[in-house]
Amino acid sequence: MSREEEYKMLWGKIRGYQDGTLKSNQYTESELAEKRKYFESCLPDEKLGISKHRWMGEIKRVFEFRKDFKSCPDAGLTRLEYILKFGL
Repeated sequence: MSREEEYKMLWGKIRGYQDGTLKSNQYTESELAEKRKYFESCLPDEKLGISKHRWMGEIKRVFEFRKDFKSCPDAGLTRLEYILKFGL
């Protein structure tokens, strides 16, 4: 998959979760803890200009502050995946 195709696919998934055309999986607390550990172990490419501090802030924002995270965790997880690959 090309970078442009991947960009469109991730952006389409984010929009789908936001407008309700895609349904999110529901995860247990331990599954979400694993996913958080995974994202905390990743760092965005330096070319994207995102510091480690900023990246950890984005993770905290998704896991702790998003109102819809409990009902639609895949929207937040896809957003983190998008930031990892394409930046903010």
